Amino acid sequence: MSYTGNTTTNTNFTVGHGLGKKPDLIIIKNRDWASNTKGWPVWHSAISTGAVYLDDPDLSQAAAFNSFFGAQPTSDVFNVRADTTVSTGNRYRTFGRTDNYIAYCFANTDGYLKAGSYISNYSTDGPFVYTGFRPAFVIIKSSVASRNWYVMDSTRTIYNGSQNWLSPNQTVDENDGTGEEVDFLSNGFKIRTQWTSLNDSGSATYIYIAFAETPFKYANAR
Repeated sequence: MSYTGNTTTNTNFTVGHGLGKKPDLIIIKNRDWASNTKGWPVWHSAISTGAVYLDDPDLSQAAAFNSFFGAQPTSDVFNVRADTTVSTGNRYRTFGRTDNYIAYCFANTDGYLKAGSYISNYSTDGPFVYTGFRPAFVIIKSSVASRNWYVMDSTRTIYNGSQNWLSPNQTVDENDGTGEEVDFLSNGFKIRTQWTSLNDSGSATYIYIAFAETPFKYANAR
């Protein structure tokens, strides 16, 4: 959905999302200000005390919760905030302008979409993540370390094993995923690597969003 921003500082600005239930993932972009170099803040229900950036892996760049998203979203609205405490660089500009914005809002829906988290075990027998469906598309990001974002799907990699991946915060081309195995299963996905960007040491938390290829009751393993 789209909305127009508000320049009133240190004040929550509510935006209706139309989902009918609390979102689990929100991605926002300023559509007008071309020089907004840090322009993709992300709110995720698994790390609801802060914001991360789709275009920046560095968690030191993440704003405090009250700075960008103001308050927890509800079944009707989410909150954004122009906060002077994050006025350095372009961070303050993300919401503190009367510009046009686009917001992508997602709520968990059985059999179709799941935004959640998993805990790493730093093993080639990595975590199994239950989604309730066979994924067609998965995005993963460490929420405790400055690791890159990774996008995997069942269209570019049609067999289980190494997943070809793309990274929305990098300018590199597609990687063949050799040694960075993720299996898409009938009811979720399985990490099969010690690659720290997907399965770090120290029981790290990773956030993800997965979209279904087929609802679970009709799904088969690949």
